[in-house]
Amino acid sequence: MRFDPSTGELKTDGNWLIKKLHCPLQKRWDEMTPIAGSARERLCTGCGKNVHDIDGLDEDAVIKVVRDNQHACLSLRMDSTTLTIEGHSAPQTLVALDESCPLQRIRTARGAREVNELASPTLRPLVVEVPKSAGNRMIIWQNGLTGRIAFSYSMRFNPDEIDADCETREHWRKIAYQHQEEARRCGDDGLPIAAYMIPSDLRVGERVWIEDVIEAVVAVHGPGYTENHNSAVAIWLGESFQFVVDEPDRVIG
Repeated sequence: MRFDPSTGELKTDGNWLIKKLHCPLQKRWDEMTPIAGSARERLCTGCGKNVHDIDGLDEDAVIKVVRDNQHACLSLRMDSTTLTIEGHSAPQTLVALDESCPLQRIRTARGAREVNELASPTLRPLVVEVPKSAGNRMIIWQNGLTGRIAFSYSMRFNPDEIDADCETREHWRKIAYQHQEEARRCGDDGLPIAAYMIPSDLRVGERVWIEDVIEAVVAVHGPGYTENHNSAVAIWLGESFQFVVDEPDRVIG
């Protein structure tokens, strides 16, 4: 099977879509209630659905789970031996917020201009330090013989994937590194300043949906790359947020 973290799509090796993983509540596997007599299912108390652990299952078995129940939720380990991780370009997030989700949305302002424009007696900016680097580090490669350029988010770059010519494959080498989220983290004034806009009625302990996460909240670790959540569920602690995200090696949806 193949999984693309940027789209949440779980596909067969033949590129047929099995299911798009999507969990608006970002529940953790260890938060769910074990079901008696089933080692692979747990109950999500947030939505009332059973979640199936598909770690180690082949694609035929996973397809059967989805065919038996098209609304079934799956729990997917990113390091599963039956899974290939792909599509590391322009990652967004491992989950998407359903419009029916009851969580209050917290807006993020980027740049001093936007922070000041949005600030009001009922919307207080909580300024958060912007990390120096976030998201994926893209590795740029060049073929010394042909001059061709390629890029990868993994240190395990395989020239065979892009170069069919045996005579030129051995000439690929790394020439540069580049972080992909530098522009996204600045405002339209170019300043790396960001703030969560906190509503005056936000209660301590309330779960919210942060549409644009400022901190580097890890979603996926991989060989040579890291993907961070762009959006996430969090709990308001009064002066800061505690993020509620699934462990980096597991996706639920």
